[in-house]
Amino acid sequence: MDEKRFLNEKAGWLRDKLYLEYADTINEVCGQYETRTILEIGCGAGLIPAHLNPQLTYSAVDANIHCVREACSRNPTLSISLEDIRDFSHPPVDLVCSFAVLKHFSLLEVSTIFAKMSSFGRYFLFTVQLSDVDIDDGTEGYPHIWIEESSLKGMLLLAGHEIVWRRTRWEGESHDTMGREDYVLTRRME
Repeated sequence: MDEKRFLNEKAGWLRDKLYLEYADTINEVCGQYETRTILEIGCGAGLIPAHLNPQLTYSAVDANIHCVREACSRNPTLSISLEDIRDFSHPPVDLVCSFAVLKHFSLLEVSTIFAKMSSFGRYFLFTVQLSDVDIDDGTEGYPHIWIEESSLKGMLLLAGHEIVWRRTRWEGESHDTMGREDYVLTRRME
């Protein structure tokens, strides 16, 4: 993403304040499942950490230099790195989280990316766009995918995770596709 697009995205993040909802959801999960260490994959402008329980240990990664610069500027004491998830490695954490990120990987690689992301944590909290069919709506100029329920189940199986809970964030039409976006919390199967 170039700087102009990043600035437009950041303006939307600040306007919509979804980071507050994401932070509330992380705090809820951490309180309920006694998770203390967090890795956020795709941290954007680094808006979430300021709203997390201060007892949590947070680190993050993003593949975009503009996002990482902004996130580091906002959170100078936190570990935030510039890396592509495909090449990334990280010590195990209690909770991996990733919001509005999976939809930007192609249908061909999303299962592998999901398995990689979830491998870093005992729990994985993420958002996923669901539809009646697997589709890349092509509206963003890069992958912007929707997956069907059976594909989500296949991703979980490949990753060795099971669903702990899920809830719908929104339902309706977006990018000319009928579907919904769910929060999903999974845990590694023992």
